[in-house]
Amino acid sequence: MFMKEQNMLKSKLRIKRTCLLLPNSKHLHLPISKNSIPIDEYLQHYNCIVDNAKLLISKEEKLIVVGSSNTDYGDDLEYYNRNNIIIREKVLNICQREVGHTIPSQNDIIVSDNATTCHILALHSTRLNSNKPPLSSLAHIDKPSCDAASIRNMIQTHVNYHKPFAQRIEMKMHIVGGFDDDDGCSHYISQFLIKALSEIAQEHSAYLRMTLQSCLISSLNDTGNGLPIGRGLAINTTTGEAFLASVHSSALGPEIPLRCCRIFQSPNAELSKLSIIHTYEQNNNPNDNNMVSTPSSRIQILPFAYHPNIDTINFLLQLPDTILLQYTSTSPHAEKHDFCLNLRMILNYMKHNSCNDVFNTHCKVPLIFERNFDDYEMCNKWTRIE
Repeated sequence: MFMKEQNMLKSKLRIKRTCLLLPNSKHLHLPISKNSIPIDEYLQHYNCIVDNAKLLISKEEKLIVVGSSNTDYGDDLEYYNRNNIIIREKVLNICQREVGHTIPSQNDIIVSDNATTCHILALHSTRLNSNKPPLSSLAHIDKPSCDAASIRNMIQTHVNYHKPFAQRIEMKMHIVGGFDDDDGCSHYISQFLIKALSEIAQEHSAYLRMTLQSCLISSLNDTGNGLPIGRGLAINTTTGEAFLASVHSSALGPEIPLRCCRIFQSPNAELSKLSIIHTYEQNNNPNDNNMVSTPSSRIQILPFAYHPNIDTINFLLQLPDTILLQYTSTSPHAEKHDFCLNLRMILNYMKHNSCNDVFNTHCKVPLIFERNFDDYEMCNKWTRIE
């Protein structure tokens, strides 16, 4: 039945073969007509895409917590099913409009959550017969106008990391985000991402195999009631296992109010680019191409400008939550219960902290934080070093 439906679809659409692989190792074919059906609806005609989406959902959402089995969280985790709590010492949390790269010795898990129309893209790459550990990356993309160069740079980081190409690089990709929103923003982001990834797969096809392992996007990620099923995505940096996730307060990382202000940054040429928050460190020995030095884990917050209207902030802060939600969200019915609480945190931060105070005069000095791996008690203590 599926083959018959797929053949009927192909007969109605102009499609082309891409270098992007499906979970069954076959090539993805994409419509090339501007008036074709939305990409997420088209992908539902691939059984392997639908099956892997269902598999991702079946694992249930995990709560990512920093600590150990002996850590006392009081009543903070009382209402969570213990089977759905993952406790690790090293977690890298990626906020909206950020991208991060990591190897297992730096972080056990890389994660992002709180996506509604936003999409979260995660990559995990390996190369056979290499002593290098796998590289994992994750980006939180909030609009279809996101600079495609950011996605290219994200994948180029993996290409550079695995050089020289003695063996083909294997990259697994996972995407979660969006739903059937009224404005269609989710569909636009889905279309942008799949198109960009297929073009990049073509550009690197000689030495990189890119497989769309999990794709839970837009209508595929809709409960049927206009709500997203998955709002967060995490990857185990060693195994590459992907799963739906939310981030506990212990795992958020440093300067969350500041990093969340990025969604209000002043318009400029950098607005559409993802900000690199974390990366791996390579060995400086030019005679050793296979080994990676024992790296530190540093979060770098690059300068960005925000110039809020204080009168507007004061007006928003005095509104009750029900009205604030309607004023500030494009999908009020789909937001999580803490949306207004988080928004008030951001507004208050901008009100009391100018970007020039944070990033020094002329807004040019980044903030850099380092986590101490040697002292367990310091595993979630980010210390500013510059």
